[in-house]
Amino acid sequence: MAWEQMGWNGTWFGPEFEAVSTGTDLSDASPEAMLGIMLISAALVLASAGGIGGGGILVPLFILVLHWSPRYAIPLSNITIFAGGIMNTCVNFGKRHPNPKANRPMIVSNP
Repeated sequence: MAWEQMGWNGTWFGPEFEAVSTGTDLSDASPEAMLGIMLISAALVLASAGGIGGGGILVPLFILVLHWSPRYAIPLSNITIFAGGIMNTCVNFGKRHPNPKANRPMIVSNP
């Protein structure tokens, strides 16, 4: 009851997300949403390859292509960058230094 008094209508997402998909399946996504997914995927690949987080790329894509408000675009960008960093760490954790004379891992965990 207290949530309704604060204005919560029982959904987590605002009306911005209704334009992205008409259902729960990805095949129901609008062409605009599919374009957004492809652009965001390409931006994340470039950001990961360049070693930059990608927030300066993702937030404008979320706002301009998917028409989300900054209220949703900024936190989603933060979560996306965090997940990308975790995945990069998982992928690179077992790799060794490219120079065979330097017998050490690529990720050095001690200072």
